[in-house]
Amino acid sequence: MAHEINNPLGYISSNINRLEEYLNDLFAYVEELEKQITQSEIVDTDGVINPSLEALKAKFDYAFIKQDLPELLKDCVEGSVRVQGIVENLKSFSRMDDAGKIIEFDINDAVNSTLKLVHNELKYNCDVELDLQSSLKILGHYGQVNQVISNLLVNASHAIKDTGKHGTVSIKTWSDDHNVYLVVKDTGKGIPEEIVDRVFEPFFTTKDVGKGTGLGLNISYDIIVNNHGGEISVESEVGKGTSFFISLPDCNPGTHQEEFDGG
Repeated sequence: MAHEINNPLGYISSNINRLEEYLNDLFAYVEELEKQITQSEIVDTDGVINPSLEALKAKFDYAFIKQDLPELLKDCVEGSVRVQGIVENLKSFSRMDDAGKIIEFDINDAVNSTLKLVHNELKYNCDVELDLQSSLKILGHYGQVNQVISNLLVNASHAIKDTGKHGTVSIKTWSDDHNVYLVVKDTGKGIPEEIVDRVFEPFFTTKDVGKGTGLGLNISYDIIVNNHGGEISVESEVGKGTSFFISLPDCNPGTHQEEFDGG
């Protein structure tokens, strides 16, 4: 899909740039025509511009068009650049070219890529605080890990929105000799103690009817535990927020390959 979007977008961007060149030439052409007209034809004896010329320019809103068109083209260029950025983020998010292969990647790259993609979901409800330890390599499915991070961030945003207050989402990464760790913490409404242990069950959701499928966290559990040999857990307190803890094996193909092979 990203490639299909990129092709026509490339035509649009190229044509907008060409259109801007044509318009600049047309404006220059009109100005040159005005200069070429003799003063006697456009200015009367009192030095006033011939009203017929001014009326013609006013009829076609020439002054407004000349002023507004560059702004319109600028907005179009900025819009196309933003769409291109979204497409690139989608490609990075899914790593389509890897075709689901197991690869080595930095967990921080996955965090930053996902943040760009869900930025609009977060910006209205919360601030994001990052505490990312440098260079934390893991071996796995990049797109799947991004999906987990996306699920956690979107859930955090919704939990904060339900409080009616602007909140904070904190993301922290670090490692030890065996694992890479990721924590996503929010200041949302929290999950009651009696149901917090059920959040990874399929079709279980704390959201109102019609607002959630109950599959996001179950899928996240499956990706982290079954597909990557890691662990995911949750801690929550009503009125204070929720934290999700993820651990993944560090990047050591010889040690962890069997986990991706169903071992």
